[in-house]
Amino acid sequence: MAKINGMPTSIRAGIPKLPDTPVGWKREKLNKHLFEIKRPVNLEPEKSYRLVTVKRSRGGVEERSCLFGREIKTPSQFLIETGDFLISKRQIVHGACGIVPVDLAGSVVSNEYAVIGTKGGIDLSFLQYLSESMYFQQTCFHSSIGVHVEKMIFNVNRWLNWDFNIPPIAEQTKIVEILAAQDQAIEKLNKLIENSKEQKKSLMQQLVTGKKRFSGFKTKWKKYKLSQLSITFSGGTPSRNCRHYFGGGIPWVKSGEINNRIINSTKESISESGLANSSAKKVPAQSVLIAMYGATAGKIAITTIEAAINQAILAVIPNKNINHLYLFYALELELEKTVGLVQGGQPNLNAGIIKNAEISVPEPAEQEAIANCLINADATINNLNEQMNRLQLVKQALMQQLFTGKHRINKIEKLTDSELAKVQL
Repeated sequence: MAKINGMPTSIRAGIPKLPDTPVGWKREKLNKHLFEIKRPVNLEPEKSYRLVTVKRSRGGVEERSCLFGREIKTPSQFLIETGDFLISKRQIVHGACGIVPVDLAGSVVSNEYAVIGTKGGIDLSFLQYLSESMYFQQTCFHSSIGVHVEKMIFNVNRWLNWDFNIPPIAEQTKIVEILAAQDQAIEKLNKLIENSKEQKKSLMQQLVTGKKRFSGFKTKWKKYKLSQLSITFSGGTPSRNCRHYFGGGIPWVKSGEINNRIINSTKESISESGLANSSAKKVPAQSVLIAMYGATAGKIAITTIEAAINQAILAVIPNKNINHLYLFYALELELEKTVGLVQGGQPNLNAGIIKNAEISVPEPAEQEAIANCLINADATINNLNEQMNRLQLVKQALMQQLFTGKHRINKIEKLTDSELAKVQL
């Protein structure tokens, strides 16, 4: 295979190495158990057809569009049925594969997809979970042809010629049951997290706008422009050509770190000379930081440390008239509206517009009460996210143990029950 320009982040470099075959399992080529299904469709001009796609990172099979036969530009189309294992030949290096659900039976795909069926020795639901393993992902990558990761084409026959460790069907079925139970717990918790986020968003909209007020507060709110409540500025990046500008004692925040919401540490630091010889600027603790460009545009964070910032961040240093935590939540609400008005997938925000944003400000005690209420809402979400991280780690550990045969079913079931019991849903 030609040298590849870049590799997907999920793929480990090197030739796929199959672990030792567990007792009772068989080391066999996939083509002994799997085959490519071809169900050609003769498109009728006035008949409508559902076209599907497969999302990256094993995100599932979903409908892409519904077109009349005369509107479909690629004449070679193939029927898919419930339970087929569908692979995108152009996106499998990014994990684009999945089981066709019942509601998409009868849809069509072009020859840029591979429809995989089973001869009986591999349960396709087991294959779906196996697709999350590193070995599976490596075999897909090494079965693809091309010199750039975004232009590689999957060779089905080459992939079917790889050896895999195959457990008996009964054990495959049990493995699927265990992992499906874990997925159900993850899905249930994910819904709880999304509901908590929506509740917090609704609460923030009511509290920060004054539509809902705590008892005991009656003072009329005042409106100020952000420029009247704070000092704002952006930072910079020292020259990468001068190594001594980096690795010093000053934490240096980049826009990607704004996603963390709370800045208490940074991946990089700069030196005093790096600060002095660049546009980088220091911000004190309790500053609000706004990402201005790219994928994180509109995201907001608050600092618990003194740090320097780069040019993609707007620092908002609150004055004595506003509580820094209240300002954080007020700006979070305001930026949701601002980003929604900016067109484009990755908007660039205008500092002038942000500085002129109007902030409704109650008396200090009410500011603090609102901030504390929203902090508690965030703490609930953070706690649920931590539970989600634990559940996902448990699933990864389960998969590692199950797919290598290091622990057999009776041991794994105890681990699963123990871990799932920690999540109260």
